[in-house]
This record gives sequence, C-alpha cells and structure tokens, in this order.
Amino acid sequence: MNASLSYAASPPLALPLRWFLSVPVFGALAGGWLLWAGPAVMAGRWQPQALAYVHLLALGVLLSAMLGALIQLLPVLVGAPLRRAAPIAAGVQALLLPGIVLFAGGLGTGAAPLVRFGSALLLCALLVYAAAALPAWWRSPRSGESARTIGWAGLSFLIAAALGFTLAAGHGWAGVPLLRRLTDLHAGWALIGWVGLLVAAVAWQVVPMFSITAPYPRWLRTTLAPTVVTALGLASLDAGWPLSDWLRHAGALAAS
Repeated sequence: MNASLSYAASPPLALPLRWFLSVPVFGALAGGWLLWAGPAVMAGRWQPQALAYVHLLALGVLLSAMLGALIQLLPVLVGAPLRRAAPIAAGVQALLLPGIVLFAGGLGTGAAPLVRFGSALLLCALLVYAAAALPAWWRSPRSGESARTIGWAGLSFLIAAALGFTLAAGHGWAGVPLLRRLTDLHAGWALIGWVGLLVAAVAWQVVPMFSITAPYPRWLRTTLAPTVVTALGLASLDAGWPLSDWLRHAGALAAS
C-alpha cells in the first residue's frame, strides 16, 4: 500500500492548506447566516434562506475542501501532478471564493444579478481547475482502483456542475424556467457521485494503511464506482431530461 504512494510528487503544504483555511471561514459564514435568517432556513427546501445556507456549506465548505485535497491526491495517489499548480490554485480561488459569496447571497436575497455574476465566477473557476486537473489525470498511468475511482468521481462532478448551472440559470434569468425536478439529481451527483466516490478513492489506500488491516475486497474496489455512476445515470434518465426543456433554456439565455 505505502509503496504505491508518490510522496516525492506531493505539492508544498501551502497549496492544499490555502483551500482548507477557507473552509472554517465559510463554515462561520453559514453559521452567521443561520443565526440571521432564523427559522426561515428550516421552513422549506425552496426558501431563499435555505438555498443560501445549503450552498454556503456545499460550495464554501465541501467544494473548497475537495478541490484542495485533489491538489495533493492527484500527484500522490495517481501520480498526476498539476502543472503550474501554484498560480492555478491562486487564480481558481480568486474566482471561486467571491463567486460563492455572490451566488449564495443572490439566492438568499433573490437578487438575480448576484446569482448571474456569482455563477459566472464559479463557472470560470471550475473551468480553469478542470483544464488543469483533467489533462493531469489523463497523463497519469491511471493504474489501481484509487485512480479509476477518482476518474468516476470527476465525471460525477462534471454532471453535478452541469445540473447546478442549469438550476442557477433558472434563478438568475427571468426567461429561463426553473427545473426543480433536477434538484435531487444535482444533490445526488454531487454528494454521492462526487464526494462519496472521492472519499472512497482515498479510503481504498489510506484506511488499510493506517488501520493496518487487509485491503478492501477487490470486488468492492472495482465495482463500487461504476455501480454508483450507473445508478445515478438511471435515476437521471428516469427523471427525464426532455430535449425541449434544454432548447427552451438555450433560447431564453440567448434572448436575454
């Protein structure tokens, strides 16, 4: 287990640490929002206050932690270091952090311009990150269950992000329909496909090493990720994504 880790390729501690330091800040912001909004946060899942609270946690805490962890996981677990990791990390954070604040603020106050501007910053940040991470993963040997599971997690993240921006368009543009039926799919792809599989990819390697136990069963390591993604894909098809809805979205965005 230990021999397969590429410690020499590990980036400087400052690179993932800068992401982890933003996690308690957004945790505090989410707590402050909860105190300010009060019972309205729990009044219903579609309440603006609830949407803001959830996205401060999901984007500010979970996404920041996972993107920061990937900067270290890709080179150490997969042998796929990001090129120019330091300027990329700085640039992505410069876009991502204000994007999260503006986006959550727009959802919480119903200010569509904030949603649009925040969404644009988030999209730019994720595109820059993906442009660095995907080629690094593709250049790697991609051997072992951890590397393959990270690939499945990345696919889940791209789908979750696409669904998220589709929903954001419904909040930010008056002419775009808000497809609330995609909300559960967005949450499923993000929490089960992205977060769950990324945690599993690390667990395959780390849990047996630190707990000094036998590796997870091979059948579990090889089948969990494709099974999860297949199940989420079937659930997405069952929910139905009519082409007409996507065409209406595109037309409304173009018209606005």
